[in-house]
Amino acid sequence: MPKGDNMKITIDSKELKNILQIVTLRGKYNQGLGSKIESLPDQIYIQATNDMVYFYNGNPSTFVVYRHECENAEEGSFCVSSTMLAKYLDSGEVTISEKNSRVRMLSGSSVITFPSVFRSPHLNIVVRLKDYLSDLTYTTVMDGTSAKVTDRLTLEGIYSVRKSELVDAMNMAERVGNSVYRLDADAESMVVSSQTTNQEVTTNIWCKGVKDIASTTVVSLPVGKVLDYVDDARVALCFEDDKPLVIATDSITIMRAPREEPR
Repeated sequence: MPKGDNMKITIDSKELKNILQIVTLRGKYNQGLGSKIESLPDQIYIQATNDMVYFYNGNPSTFVVYRHECENAEEGSFCVSSTMLAKYLDSGEVTISEKNSRVRMLSGSSVITFPSVFRSPHLNIVVRLKDYLSDLTYTTVMDGTSAKVTDRLTLEGIYSVRKSELVDAMNMAERVGNSVYRLDADAESMVVSSQTTNQEVTTNIWCKGVKDIASTTVVSLPVGKVLDYVDDARVALCFEDDKPLVIATDSITIMRAPREEPR
């Protein structure tokens, strides 16, 4: 695991609580005919530069990063238990540093220390994808004509949507109960839907495609819940048939493998 090198950041406790919710992607996922509350691994990877702190997590089908602008951070990186970190968050600012495999938190007049984590169980996925996705923001996506998301994959199906409309549509679709969501998009419209044998929800939302490309993807991911934690007004969705879905705002980027539909 990359060493901490005496990394240090200062951040608002409430914002950090929200970040931990985002990068663990806790929510409802498909399980058979229904759904189940699940999340990504508890261990998260934090990397600080002098003006940005990146919070990463992932598993074999998912990558997520949250970008936090931070002045005067001390550069470094380490892995930590998100549960342990959240346990000691109260209110106001907290300063977090890491050295010699120990995390030190300053919260008000309290000093808290605990071990960092040797490594995230899927750190290799984060390391493999972060060069492509760490700074793939809404702005950078929409300024281009395609999005290179891995060393072998470039997506040309790029669509801008209003976050509030997407969140409402995903939350309505979640009521169907199986947490399987289908997105159908073209240059001027997008349909968010979910269905079972006897229920179906379909919502049309505003959409602007970068190219005149029609694309479809099916995923199981608590998109509405996650996006509720960020203030960004627009979301870039990058997907093509049978390819991963990339969700990008100026704060977060998520890549999720497509769900294989029964043939």
